[in-house]
Amino acid sequence: VCHVCFERIELPKNKYSAATVQATAAAPPPPLEAGQLVVLTGLARGGMNGTVGEVLAALGGDRWEVRVAAAGPDGGGPRRSVSVRSRNLAPKPIEAGERVRLHSIIRSDELNGMTGRVLSTGAGTGRLTVRLPGGRLVAVLPGNARAVSGDCRGEHPAPPGGA
Repeated sequence: VCHVCFERIELPKNKYSAATVQATAAAPPPPLEAGQLVVLTGLARGGMNGTVGEVLAALGGDRWEVRVAAAGPDGGGPRRSVSVRSRNLAPKPIEAGERVRLHSIIRSDELNGMTGRVLSTGAGTGRLTVRLPGGRLVAVLPGNARAVSGDCRGEHPAPPGGA
């Protein structure tokens, strides 16, 4: 459910290869946050490696509660929550059409915490084109955006008190 407009959302059902996850995880990720989409990786029982999940909450120490679809090649089945160590979570690769939350932007720090929709992944420029609330377009480095859950109708400004 979107934390702002409370519209029900569905998690993506695709799985990612280890190479895609490693490429995405090359840069140190910012701290995890509730609602962030992640890919499970490096688990001893490999059946869930590559599965997309949504961070629900910190459980203490280095463990996080993550909502995932039941294991299966198509990602279908009932959703469930699992406890996962932070080292086994990589940011989900960002794709066109997804919602993202901007972070760690220095020159335009007023953008930090805002959510928007990715219009293109900018193969030539290396930047994401993101539409923000009100229609403003910004080009940001992939490292300054994280995929967040939600497929609600509207884009939302940063929550009070920051991201």
